[in-house]
Amino acid sequence: MSEHRSEGRRKSDEALRQSEERYRRLVDLSPDAVVIVQAGHIVFVNPAAVTLLAANAPAEIVGRRALDFLHPDEHPALLAGIQEVFEGTKTAAFVERRCLRFDGTTIDVEVAATLFREIAESIDEVFWITSPDKNRMIYVSPAYEKIWGRSCADLYANPRTWLSPIHPDDRDRVIEASLTRQSLGTYDEAYRIVVPDGSIRWIRDRAYPIFDDTGTIARIIGLAEDITERKRVEAELVELSGQLEARVVERTAQLREANEALRGAEARQRAIMSAIPDLVLRIRRDGLYLDFLAPRGAAPMPPDRIIGSRLNESGFPTGVALAIQAGIERALSSGRVESLEYDLAVEGQQRFFEARIAPSGAEEIVATVRDVTDRKLAEAQRERLEHQLRQSQKMEAIGTLAGGIAHDFNNILTAIIGHTELLRAKRPGDTDLQERLNEIAKAGGRAKELVAQILTFSRRQERTRTQIALGPVVREALQLLRAAIPASIAIEAEVDADVPEVFADATQIHQVVMNLAANAAAAMASRPGRLKVGLGAVRVDAALAARHPTLSAGPYVRLQVRDEGVGMPPEVVERIFDPFFTTKDAGEGTGLGLSVVHGIVTAHDGVILVDSCPDTGTTFDLYFPAVTGGASAPSRPHPAAPRGAGEHILCIDDESTLVELLKAQLEALGYRVTTHTSPVEALADFLARPFAFDLVLTDLTMPGMNGADLIDRLRAVRPELRVVMATGYGRVISEDRAKELGIGKLLLKPFSMAALGEAIHDALAGGRITSDRARD
Repeated sequence: MSEHRSEGRRKSDEALRQSEERYRRLVDLSPDAVVIVQAGHIVFVNPAAVTLLAANAPAEIVGRRALDFLHPDEHPALLAGIQEVFEGTKTAAFVERRCLRFDGTTIDVEVAATLFREIAESIDEVFWITSPDKNRMIYVSPAYEKIWGRSCADLYANPRTWLSPIHPDDRDRVIEASLTRQSLGTYDEAYRIVVPDGSIRWIRDRAYPIFDDTGTIARIIGLAEDITERKRVEAELVELSGQLEARVVERTAQLREANEALRGAEARQRAIMSAIPDLVLRIRRDGLYLDFLAPRGAAPMPPDRIIGSRLNESGFPTGVALAIQAGIERALSSGRVESLEYDLAVEGQQRFFEARIAPSGAEEIVATVRDVTDRKLAEAQRERLEHQLRQSQKMEAIGTLAGGIAHDFNNILTAIIGHTELLRAKRPGDTDLQERLNEIAKAGGRAKELVAQILTFSRRQERTRTQIALGPVVREALQLLRAAIPASIAIEAEVDADVPEVFADATQIHQVVMNLAANAAAAMASRPGRLKVGLGAVRVDAALAARHPTLSAGPYVRLQVRDEGVGMPPEVVERIFDPFFTTKDAGEGTGLGLSVVHGIVTAHDGVILVDSCPDTGTTFDLYFPAVTGGASAPSRPHPAAPRGAGEHILCIDDESTLVELLKAQLEALGYRVTTHTSPVEALADFLARPFAFDLVLTDLTMPGMNGADLIDRLRAVRPELRVVMATGYGRVISEDRAKELGIGKLLLKPFSMAALGEAIHDALAGGRITSDRARD
């Protein structure tokens, strides 16, 4: 019996399945859209509905609210249709409505009227219908009980109870809006209600009027929805928005402070970098440039060509690039800062650079490169100045020594020349003796000139300088030289016609030309060549004066002597003005020629420059300050030396031989003479008989008391006393001091008997203070 029932149940289920299958096939094949709604949500759609709503698959539609696919403008009509369904006045089976599709377009469709009740009963919103005066609740959907927490029956019994749940703070506003705007169709209010459990819910309530055939409002229909969750989200959004805004404000302030700090740091960095003359580079071990900073724009290439390039591509000479690469390797290997210097040709000028390479990690370094050209030039200039100072100090020391030697020579020569002259005067008829005396006098004269050269070198001997033109002096010297040098050497003279005059001693300039020309000829003795002598006006500019500090900017007369001889290496050029230094073989030179030339030029406030290289010849440039105005003072003629008339002369010299000589010479000239070799004894003799002497002849340099101090003591007793002073050092007393002492004449040893007589005569006659050197 049970098997019979099971078989029947199976057949019934199979029939039902087949019936459902046939129904589904019919629905799927239907050209009309079929939509099944349960509890307000779509649970099934056929393919025609998917196409109608422009969806891609049923899954995009199933589960959504049916109301989502109805155009918002159709909501009042929907509510009115629902009202008609509930009142039983709906007669049409279908009504036309606008629906929304997935692509945003709208489409007009016919909706079955039976759908309205299904929608009303199943939607989550509260659908309600009242009379215009609110005294009768015609319909309220079941969602009211879910949202309000109160029964629909209570609301039907007393429609006014809908006011009691409204929050007291919103009630008056809602009542006012319902009375004034529901009949206009503009009622759309959000308010709070208090549910029985005391919780608060937010409600959005909308209402529209329904008119009858006469145009009178017949019903008020509305739709209320729970927007509590939306309000909660909105509140959270507002709170989050406020927090976000506060955070944005805070963060903005922080960013503003950070930006200000960054701008300040950047400004400080720019200020620091603008003060740093260095180029800063980051370089990888393999020579790849990673970054660089050039505050002064001192980059070897444009920035876009530096970063990413390599050392051997940045324009460095191969040797410099290899040196830098080696420095990078040393810095990375040792972990220490490496330094190196190199030079480059920059815009046609040689520039010197110093690089410091510091490791920065295992595979890269940071290098600073500084242009040290100015420092290098300053160091070179300092070395030149120090060398010149050493040379000047050496020449000064040698000059001091030479002056002392010359003093002793002058005393000896004074005795030789003086006694020679005395013998000449005593034996005028002895021809043989006169010849021998003449030879002695010539030798004395040559020795006198040698001593004069030594004094000139030591700058103790002042010569008489007048305003002269150097052209005739140079030509005369070259004429004399022509006969003294080989014919294979051509002399080319270029003497400008308008050369300014200079203050000079013609004899000394003559000697300078002869010495330089003789040296030039010696340098070309083994081969033919040309000796070029030039004289012209030049103006020394600041650049030349800077290279040679002994020169000052201004007008000069330049005497140039150039040869095509063997030339000299730098180490020889440095010593050519040293006394007794010579490159000639033994016995061929004294080594004093160029020393004397240097002394003469320096004494004339001039400068001598030398340019020489082996096998290229030598050039001497002598610069003498040019006279820019005025005329030369005429030389005062020297009268013949007269004889004395028995005047009494007090003669003092620490050299006994000279005292005896002077006594003999003065007596031969007609004077009475008292001599002393001690200035102290002479002072005592004078103080014992101050008016017994008409004139005092004293040496300047003596032990115990020098001649100037002695004269001070003598003149303290007799201010009008006439004085003649002799010295072997040249003019080592100023003219003002000589006037203060009342010196009538200054005799420079060695002097002749004629010069002595003239000096005594001039002093007794009250003549001006002069030197006898011009006459001698």
